[in-house]
Amino acid sequence: MAIKILSPQLANQIAAGEVVERPASVVKELLENSLDAGANKIQVDIENGGAGLIRIRDNGCGIPKDELELALTRHATSKIADLDDLEMILSLGFRGEALASISSVSRLTLTSRTAEQTEAWQVYAQGREMETTVKPASHPVGTTVEVANLFFNTPARRKFLRADKTEFAHIDEVIRRIALAKFNIALTLTHNGKIVRQYRQAADLPQQLKRISAICGEDFVKNALRIDWKHDDLHLSGWLAAPNFYRSQNDLSYCYINGRMVRDKVIMHAIRQAYAEHLPSDAYPAFVLFIDLNPHEVDVNVHPTKHEVRFHQPRLIHDFIYEGVSHALNSQALNNPAQMQFQAPENTPSNAVLNRNLNEIREPLPSYEASRPNKPNRAAAGQNMFVPNPLPTEKNAHFSPYFSTDDSNSSHPTLEGYRDSRAHYRTEQPSKIEQKLYGELLGGKAASSHIIEPSAPSFSPAPPAFSATETDLKTQPHLRALALIENRALLLQQQQDFFLLSLEKLQRLQWKLALQQTPVEQQPLLIPIVFRLTETQFNRWEKQREDFTRAGFEFIANHAQRRLTLNRVPSLLRAQNLQKCITALLSDEQHSTSFLSALCAQLESKNCSALADAVKLLSDTELCLTNANRNEFNALLKPLHWQPLLDEL
Repeated sequence: MAIKILSPQLANQIAAGEVVERPASVVKELLENSLDAGANKIQVDIENGGAGLIRIRDNGCGIPKDELELALTRHATSKIADLDDLEMILSLGFRGEALASISSVSRLTLTSRTAEQTEAWQVYAQGREMETTVKPASHPVGTTVEVANLFFNTPARRKFLRADKTEFAHIDEVIRRIALAKFNIALTLTHNGKIVRQYRQAADLPQQLKRISAICGEDFVKNALRIDWKHDDLHLSGWLAAPNFYRSQNDLSYCYINGRMVRDKVIMHAIRQAYAEHLPSDAYPAFVLFIDLNPHEVDVNVHPTKHEVRFHQPRLIHDFIYEGVSHALNSQALNNPAQMQFQAPENTPSNAVLNRNLNEIREPLPSYEASRPNKPNRAAAGQNMFVPNPLPTEKNAHFSPYFSTDDSNSSHPTLEGYRDSRAHYRTEQPSKIEQKLYGELLGGKAASSHIIEPSAPSFSPAPPAFSATETDLKTQPHLRALALIENRALLLQQQQDFFLLSLEKLQRLQWKLALQQTPVEQQPLLIPIVFRLTETQFNRWEKQREDFTRAGFEFIANHAQRRLTLNRVPSLLRAQNLQKCITALLSDEQHSTSFLSALCAQLESKNCSALADAVKLLSDTELCLTNANRNEFNALLKPLHWQPLLDEL
């Protein structure tokens, strides 16, 4: 058969096979057009499960008369104009195929009016021939699309449609997903003339929770943790269900990228991995998550349905989401590891607000002074920062902005049991039980000559944050952390002696000691790292294979091709550039230091910008110390001699 160009009618039929899978696909495409047109009120009318009629009316900007016929032409769109636009897509639609594909398998009527026009115009198209007719009509500013007799000219496709109830359930799910992503949109859904769903605009948090409760259920809201996690251009926000609220099927997992509902394996793997230690293997988490990132970093032009995306840095996205979800779950677990629910600890601060009617504790925002730098949190994919909320004003410094102190909140059933995990700040002073347990832990081991006691002005002067038993305190001198010097060193005091401790050297020692523990906690990599080595590098790796294994690395070796595949790494090194570190380690021809020392020398240390972080690093190192390695720590302490300065006074 000779090669020839397909007719526009046949091309549209082929495209319809990809875009128009069922009535729900039509609703999705038309709703996305309404949202791109700036509509904030959308009416969706369905008859006979969508096979009889789909009518969508919006109050968007409308389509000019001269462009109505063009709108039904394939590859005609107002969303993009050149290749540069394709590199950073922010609109929901952009392919210019939806209306042409839908009109080729249905009887489509498009009525629209812009604010500049005094009257509306209507275009009608039917089936394969795509013959259009334009005539004046009566319509307010906005657009109405009516799709009648779907698949009337393709009987084979119509046979695949399910019962009206089943098809409408798929349409209802599309409406639910869009309603969760666009809180500022009022959506109404009717079926055979009866109102089934009516979502009003949600301007504030209580209204948003009310909509989430209507879609996901009140139990989801009661067990929801709100998350707000940022790193450079990446932003993860939304709601996570506590692990005690899990699902037997994957029916409450909603994920959006730049406002677009997607189904992505990288995202789902990161979320499931974060929940892995909290859920049974046959259980599914529930969540509503929104991921915002630079549109240059994600490709949405993967499939005609636009449900799939491709990330330019999938490992970064995976680690970012994993860390954000893990942080929220672990923060909750710290408050109540038994039932994974918030309860008041022994040392609940006086400014924490307890609403007994809602049976919850509302965590206050931190009342840090403005001059104090923001406290960095756990790292994710580099230098991830869990950005805190803006500092509260003097008037409301003791109350969370997400909960009104007015009793009117009690009238919102959706707020019952709701928790906001965006600011789980704990007091710097641990509880009495924590101090006792920590003292017993230290007392059960060999006596330690250095016990950390932070005493910076911003800390409470009451019992030290890291203390031993009373007997140990009487018999042993202990270190006091006085100040952080230029984010590089800690100023420490031991009785009348003062020391400087390099944070970079301390961190490398902490890595070394942690990697000597048995067993080393490992983390599997979503995307394994492949090393193609020279003969010298491969021989050096074979000599150090056991050292790598003891440190928590898991390789698969291909001797014939001198190739290594790294599948598992030590958890504490997950954020490191392991490709660079291991390559440099295998290229190092000097063998003057031990394997762990050489490995830690290649790692990139993070900057400690707050005294609390430096003290935590010091405490983590102390927990790894034994009599055998105590001297390594003592060698890092540089004594300070004040006498020459005192003589000059």
